[in-house]
Amino acid sequence: MSIFWRIARSRPLATAACVATGTAAAAAAAANGTADCLSWWQRPKKTVLITGASGYLGQHLLASLAKEGRYELHGTYSSNTAFADDWGDVCKCHKLHLDDAAAVSELMASLKPDVVVHLGAVSSPNVAEKDPQRTHAINSPTALIDGLAPHASLVALSTDQVYDGAHAPYTETDPARPVNVYGASKLAFERALLESPAGGRSIALRMSLLLGPPAPKRSKKMGSFLQDCDRMLSSGTAHSFFDNEYRSVVALDDVLHVLHWAVGGGAAASPGVYNMGGPAAPSRADIARAVAHHRGHSVAGINAIPRPPPTAGQAASPPNIAMDSTRLERAAGLRFRPLEAILPAVFS
Repeated sequence: MSIFWRIARSRPLATAACVATGTAAAAAAAANGTADCLSWWQRPKKTVLITGASGYLGQHLLASLAKEGRYELHGTYSSNTAFADDWGDVCKCHKLHLDDAAAVSELMASLKPDVVVHLGAVSSPNVAEKDPQRTHAINSPTALIDGLAPHASLVALSTDQVYDGAHAPYTETDPARPVNVYGASKLAFERALLESPAGGRSIALRMSLLLGPPAPKRSKKMGSFLQDCDRMLSSGTAHSFFDNEYRSVVALDDVLHVLHWAVGGGAAASPGVYNMGGPAAPSRADIARAVAHHRGHSVAGINAIPRPPPTAGQAASPPNIAMDSTRLERAAGLRFRPLEAILPAVFS
């Protein structure tokens, strides 16, 4: 008897597998004893809602989840008017302002998602600093949490800027003391999520500076800092890069691996807060030099300077927010790649 047939004939194993899919339909099937009648390809698709799906990471996540063919995908957008035209054949597109709590609640009630991936954000620290109220409303939309079904999970993209930058490298047990509005808004959502009933089946990922290839389709942010460096260094003129701030840069492919794990059940199985960064913490000047060497640009165009203190209205910036991410590596089953391994993959 094949191992496939033994599993198919086993009611407890098949029922457990259906429950693990995390869908309301699967839970109902398990309850009435019909779960073992569902083959792997027959199980109900998880409904996944991605906020900020029109952004850089959101587009890459949509593209990669769509390849699996086992999710009903929904994505929200606000200002990227090209999103529905570009992605309408991949997901159901919803125009949504995250600071409109009533609209968020209405969408959650309508979709009843099995998993929410909250990527939408005011992501510029300086922009966030100028409008704290709007930033908190968008970055910490508690209506997403309140609208979760009893079985549903939420994957929150947080930031390394919840740390103050004075005591690196940071683990998840170190105190979170953000020095700017952006970091504070992300920390507020972490706490609201993990203190809610959904906290036992949800995760927050404190992501560092994300490095990867260009966005798949039209986006406000068409690439990562690597493309910015390549463009500036190929211009033939000198550009300034800060050399006194350090972050555990992380590869897009590694972040996608983690998000697939989380959406596929990792959030519910291993809830909590995780650091999500690479094994080394270069400065932006270090990254520029690495890009120059890899792409054959002259390093003479790199003017390494310290970041000056913030002026009135500017966000404070934590100097060294290097993180230890081994806890997430163990949970999600990967090893985060260093910068020297990211560059060939991005510029191949």
